Amino acid sequence: MRANAPVAEPRHPPPATPVNPRFSAAAILIGCLFLVLTAALVWYEWDAYADANDAVASFGTFRATLVAMEKVSAERGPMNAALGSDDALPDGAPAPLAAARRDTDAAIARLRTRLDTPSCGWCESERLGLARLVNDLTSARNDVDRLLKLPGPARTDAALNDAVARMVAVVRQFRRIIDASQLAIVDSTTGALDFLQMARLAATMRDEAGLLGSRFTSALATHRPLTQAEQLNVERSYGRMQQLRFAIESLAATNPALTRGAFVQVNEQYFRLGLDYIATVRALTGGPGSPLPTTAQFAATYVPTMRPIVDFRDEMLARAEAALLRHRSAMLARCVAIAVAGVVLASLQFALFWLFRRYVIAPFNDATRAIVAIAGGDLTAAVQSHAYRGDVQSLFDAVQVLRSNSRERMRLEQERNALIDELKTMAETDALTGLMNRRAFEGRARVLSSIARGTESFVTLIAFDIDHFKRINDTYGHPTGDLALKTIGNLCRETWRRDDIVARIGGEEFAVLLDTQGYAEALQTVERFREKLSNVTLRATDGTPFTMTASFGVAVSARDAAPDIAALIARADALLYRAKTDGRNRVVADEPAAT
Repeated sequence: MRANAPVAEPRHPPPATPVNPRFSAAAILIGCLFLVLTAALVWYEWDAYADANDAVASFGTFRATLVAMEKVSAERGPMNAALGSDDALPDGAPAPLAAARRDTDAAIARLRTRLDTPSCGWCESERLGLARLVNDLTSARNDVDRLLKLPGPARTDAALNDAVARMVAVVRQFRRIIDASQLAIVDSTTGALDFLQMARLAATMRDEAGLLGSRFTSALATHRPLTQAEQLNVERSYGRMQQLRFAIESLAATNPALTRGAFVQVNEQYFRLGLDYIATVRALTGGPGSPLPTTAQFAATYVPTMRPIVDFRDEMLARAEAALLRHRSAMLARCVAIAVAGVVLASLQFALFWLFRRYVIAPFNDATRAIVAIAGGDLTAAVQSHAYRGDVQSLFDAVQVLRSNSRERMRLEQERNALIDELKTMAETDALTGLMNRRAFEGRARVLSSIARGTESFVTLIAFDIDHFKRINDTYGHPTGDLALKTIGNLCRETWRRDDIVARIGGEEFAVLLDTQGYAEALQTVERFREKLSNVTLRATDGTPFTMTASFGVAVSARDAAPDIAALIARADALLYRAKTDGRNRVVADEPAAT
């Protein structure tokens, strides 16, 4: 007969042992250590509460700084209106400007009071910075008052632009105080970080919107068209506004309620009405003879459209303040709760010592090992499957869920990284021609120009566009125009080397940056491309054959002269313009001495 298999002994908890003096001493010692640790934890939580309280105080400084910054920025509105007056103002600032200055001074006084708080440990240097800011503001105002005492025709472009620039520079000085106060808040809590960031972005948007309006002050005051430099500055401000708008929308995406409040009015009042008005005035200043509004009329129409930006900033500040107050209350409640729990647990720890070890410590160790494995990236480690019951079993169920979520998160991160790579490629490529777009061209161009390749090397910038491209579109239709652009892209790839930088930088405008050994090589490669293009016969969508030509501007610079890409582009554009005016279908290049 077979021998009986051994029967596994059932598992039982270890037998209880009598409490002896040494165990009692150990329990008392552990109890004392527990009390010490509880006291330390209570102290830590009290310190966290104190930090949260300091964060609320720092928030007050943060808000006061944003308000003061907005007041200084808003002061430029009546200032610009006054500077556009044709009459001399011997009595100084007119009433609207004087009122704006009083508002600014009151806001700065409130900020100074905040910075003078003795408990503010980081305010010392910021007080000095505020003092310098006030001095610069006073100097800038004196300069404005000096201009106001002159008749309108005596206020030169340079003086007007300098007055605006000095006021803009004052606004920029608030950034240091904003940085310091925001850092003090973030060091204590991150719950209000998004609201703080959106409030700051809104404040920056308000200042940038004001700066965009100030770009027109000199032109409107002197009744002249915008200069090329002013047009470029308007474009920069417009682009900056769109960047700020995108940043706010990105932060608000996680909270749809934020995009239904004041931000709706920002989009409606400013980004629609305000920027439409800017576009209208810009069109009026585009050439001589157009009736221009006065600076006062411009300010009266444009400035009110910026009010929703301030309202949105105030809404974000209110939400941030509420989050900080909730955090401070939570820190106080947690500190009190820990103190009470410590006393209760200390009184119970002797009676619960054995149960605590058996039903808490052991499963805690198992759970810790599982969580550490998950944190270390080991998602294959099995979670202990002891027969725990109740909340302990729920803990292990949660660990299982954590492991599953970690696997899913890793998968999503891999997909996200792949998507980012794909979007990066799309962001740098012109979809129609397959060439680089302008942003990618400028980035690659800076890199190429900075690479040392010997003193005999030259950097060549070729700017060209299709002659009479509008006529092609108008005659044969836009699909044929697209075909022409695609043909240009294919010819570029056939003509230039793989390491040359070729891009479509405008509608029908292209640019090429390449290394050459001198002027002759640069002209040779351009002429080769021009001849190829002139020999290509295309067919419109209706079957009609046609040819096309292009005009070229070629700027050449020695590499050891540290060429500036922006300057090269400007030279090439000027040469391209000459090629256009000289009859098109030709190459105009720098003189050989330029190389």
